[in-house]
Amino acid sequence: MLTISAAILPVFALIAAGFGFGRWKRVGRDGIAMLNDFTVSLALPALLFRALAEGDYAEMNRPAFLLIFTLGLVLTFGAGLLLPPPRNADHPLVDRSLTALTASYPNAGFIGLPMLQGLLGSVGLAAGVIVAILTVSLQFAFSLLLVEIGLASGGGFRESLMKVLRALSRNPLVLSPIAGGLWAATGVPLPAMAARFIDLLAAAASPCALVTIGAFLAIRPTAPREPTPLLLPVLLIKLVAQPAVMAAGVFWLAPALGLPLPYPWAVSAVLLAALPTGTGPFMLAELYGRDAALASRAILLSTILGTIGVMLLAFLLVPQ
Repeated sequence: MLTISAAILPVFALIAAGFGFGRWKRVGRDGIAMLNDFTVSLALPALLFRALAEGDYAEMNRPAFLLIFTLGLVLTFGAGLLLPPPRNADHPLVDRSLTALTASYPNAGFIGLPMLQGLLGSVGLAAGVIVAILTVSLQFAFSLLLVEIGLASGGGFRESLMKVLRALSRNPLVLSPIAGGLWAATGVPLPAMAARFIDLLAAAASPCALVTIGAFLAIRPTAPREPTPLLLPVLLIKLVAQPAVMAAGVFWLAPALGLPLPYPWAVSAVLLAALPTGTGPFMLAELYGRDAALASRAILLSTILGTIGVMLLAFLLVPQ
């Protein structure tokens, strides 16, 4: 019990520290945006690059894990996509895609990586890296494509797809694991100075990301709160349906298909699925000038409730 608590509680304590920092210092949106930019442009890409450049590819070669987790994301994203758009929505597909992303986007990069590494060591880190790449590179990109299609007026699918591909080609979170994999393919060790530089940046990724989440949650609303009727179904999909679907996948479907997962990988899948909603939906809503109330409230409440859920699942599933 102490080992599990020691792995999980510091992660959420950093979020709480960021919340206090945000309220005490009143850093505002601009300050939080700078912290977020540092994390997603430098620190987290360094972590992903290092994980791929120096990773144990025999350990990370888990097609069954990738298949089951992808299937779980597809099912829960699809459930979110079926939720109704707001009344009088000018672009229903845009709102549906943002809702679906909010309901199914686990915070694997910011919370999952440090938590899983603390709980399950190298297996947890490898699983977190795989899911972080999967969510950032594929799930987020697919949502972005749906938003562009929903907003397209005569441009059509091809133009929307090219716009998404151009955006991904400039995204450090997409480029860094590709660069890490290419470097690993050369078989050449990283030079000592370069390795030290990357290690220092990578070490900053988790604490800075977690503090940034806390500071983001501390932002006080500038307008009166309006009801968000989709909040409850979104939270139920994210915090109940997604881990339940993933548990069914790794403990029942994978063995039934003859693709049983090693127990630590199965536990990693369930814990990653139980994570709170990441900041991606909020960032996408802000980018396209859509109502971000649902995303911001889902992030706040899922982070609070997800702390309890992840703790309970860890106590039940992680060997002590």
